[in-house]
Amino acid sequence: MDHSIVDRLVGLRIKEARDAVQLTPEALARDMNISLDDLYRYESGNARINAETLCQFSKCLDKPISYFFERDSSATPNITRQDLNFLSSYIGLETLDRKRVRDFAAALIVERKT
Repeated sequence: MDHSIVDRLVGLRIKEARDAVQLTPEALARDMNISLDDLYRYESGNARINAETLCQFSKCLDKPISYFFERDSSATPNITRQDLNFLSSYIGLETLDRKRVRDFAAALIVERKT
């Protein structure tokens, strides 16, 4: 399953916020009433976080919702609104079409190197 860069960004920001307040994964999972495995999936970007859960993270970590979408240039790539729009469209594609897009992008990279 493909996970978007937004899922990874939000997960990274959750981990950064947890580390900043020196909260262990076990303590945050307990406070959130979720499993430790779920927390690790969220932090790694391997699970999409719904709005209710994101609000819960916001309260537990004392961060505004916007914090989870902000870029920290030292930890995340430079993501533009155009990138997010592209990724949103990409996520809406069927699996085979996603593969075609990836293959096309890979071919463009190879072409530019020659």
